[in-house]
Amino acid sequence: MDRIYMNHRHGERRIHVEIEEQEVADLLDSRDSEAARRLDEILRTAHRAFAGGRS
Repeated sequence: MDRIYMNHRHGERRIHVEIEEQEVADLLDSRDSEAARRLDEILRTAHRAFAGGRS
């Protein structure tokens, strides 16, 4: 998950995360994997960033 970015187009609020092939298997195999921890961190960061703009 090296490339992570947020979409800032008018009217859209999205996060884009590129997940490598091996990370997909790690995510499916174990929620305790490093990939799962990293994804959790990314999603929590995005949630904090988006929380102020909820309508």
